[in-house]
Amino acid sequence: MVVGIDVHKQSHTVALLDERGTLIETLTIANSAEGAEQLRAWASEHGAEQGVIGIENAAGYGRLLCGALSAGHVVLNVPAWRTKRDRPAHGPGKSDAGDAVAIAEVVLRRRQELGPALEPELVRALALLEGLRRQSIYDRTQAIQRLRAIWTQIDPQAETQVAKCATQPALRKLKRIDFGRGLYWADVNVRRMSSRRRKPISGLKLSPTRRWSTWKRYRSAL
Repeated sequence: MVVGIDVHKQSHTVALLDERGTLIETLTIANSAEGAEQLRAWASEHGAEQGVIGIENAAGYGRLLCGALSAGHVVLNVPAWRTKRDRPAHGPGKSDAGDAVAIAEVVLRRRQELGPALEPELVRALALLEGLRRQSIYDRTQAIQRLRAIWTQIDPQAETQVAKCATQPALRKLKRIDFGRGLYWADVNVRRMSSRRRKPISGLKLSPTRRWSTWKRYRSAL
């Protein structure tokens, strides 16, 4: 017997097929340790204690379930692209039960082509680090774009002149610039001026040009 599991954030849908591909029964369990135990008992009732289990998205929402079932079952990862072509055969529309049946059918026909659901810890760690690296690059790019957008509002000409500052020689020159504590005292003075008017700094309704000229006036006075 083979078991196909369509996993989701809150619950999983399970389908049990016999060796000929006939559907025996379906089940819905919670995405929890109790749900995993319920699945074990259900499989035992149907004589599928040693059944092969296929899980789609095993490294995502199905990771907890994989860890709970790997002790007594062969648990395989079923890529989504393998089940996509079989879903229309289970009637119009999309249903969790139909997806679970399609996953079980892939396990039944292509078991030798599927890999284990739980990858080695080193592989998982490298995958997590790669995902973090990509997210960090994305966040850095977004921060740079926001900064350039603000700069363009204040001084479009100056922003255009530094369009090629991402080159290594230009970056080395920028690192050698020492602003000292000028920016800090400019911010302090602006806040003092705001407090004298009994208004928060956010209440200063200055245009971007006025803000820039005010900052330069305080900077030159330091």
